[in-house]
Amino acid sequence: MLRHIDEKGGISVYTDNLLHELFSIDDKNQYLLLHNGSKLIEPYSKYPNVYMKKINMPNKFLWDQIAIPWVTMKEKLDLVFNPKLSIPLMARSKKSFTFHGAEQFAHKNIFKFYDRIYFSIFMPLFIKKADMIISPTKKGIIDMEYHFKVNKSKIKAIHHGLNSNFLNKGKPSTFLLENIRSEYNLPEKIILFVGGITPLKNISNILHAFDKFRKKHMGYKLVLIGFRRWNFKNDIELINKLGLEDDVVLPGWVRDMDLPYIYCLADLLIFPSLYEGFGIPLIEAMSCGCPIVTSNAGGLPEIAGDAAVLVNPYDVDEISTAMCKVIDDSDLQKNLISNGYRQVKNFSWNKCAHEVLNEFNKLGQGL
Repeated sequence: MLRHIDEKGGISVYTDNLLHELFSIDDKNQYLLLHNGSKLIEPYSKYPNVYMKKINMPNKFLWDQIAIPWVTMKEKLDLVFNPKLSIPLMARSKKSFTFHGAEQFAHKNIFKFYDRIYFSIFMPLFIKKADMIISPTKKGIIDMEYHFKVNKSKIKAIHHGLNSNFLNKGKPSTFLLENIRSEYNLPEKIILFVGGITPLKNISNILHAFDKFRKKHMGYKLVLIGFRRWNFKNDIELINKLGLEDDVVLPGWVRDMDLPYIYCLADLLIFPSLYEGFGIPLIEAMSCGCPIVTSNAGGLPEIAGDAAVLVNPYDVDEISTAMCKVIDDSDLQKNLISNGYRQVKNFSWNKCAHEVLNEFNKLGQGL
């Protein structure tokens, strides 16, 4: 199920990397990609055991719960897998999906009203009816047990991987880095954030913490890379209210191929989300030798290991103090970078795909 394939964000990164790796290692199973006409589906056509079917429906709910069960029956599919948060409840095949995190339940009030209603009604049904659920962290399994009545044995913790454009880069040349700096109008001293501009990412506390930080560390600017998703207006207005308009850079969404170089230019990644199911920017920063300050919430401590300074995302002073500590302590920086290079080796899309395929094959044995 790939109606989300053209959306921006971590779930689409997960989907694209997992599918390419999965199709590369599996030449035994046949795959039918159900999509809504996105051109981003075309690269998967190069795999000989991958087929495609476009499905037109006026809305997402009908696409998931009417069209997919019908196609499943017509095509006699053995398993339906959705990389994003839902399953076709009436499909007769085996059903599986990836539960990326419990943020919709841990922080209900920051989501749109109709999203809260939808998830409160349907997520318990999806979890109950699914034959196998993938969680990107062990913490995700704990959160599912807390929020839902779920059979723990059908949940599998399978970590995400690192995007291929971050692999084997080596140390970029000064010439290349300066070209990237010039193209995106980046400052010399960078405190970096990467992710969607939403309340879940804790942008307001990032701004307040940076305001405190900059009074002790002149010359640094906060670079917020990412697209504006929902309820971002107050955060953007806060930049002016705090008098940060000259010290905050908003490049928007950048090309995937350029992102590794921006991490290399940064002095620190600040990522104190209220909740993350995984936190792909952490492993991206690790691979580029960028020190990290991140949240102690959700799956972030599991992914960070000893390669980041953990903070309470609600405590502005703690966030600011951690930023100062990392910038001021060169030994701490070296330790975080060294630990990051080691920690990032635990995350591979090839490993992820092998583990997912193993679970698919287990489901297939029961057919």
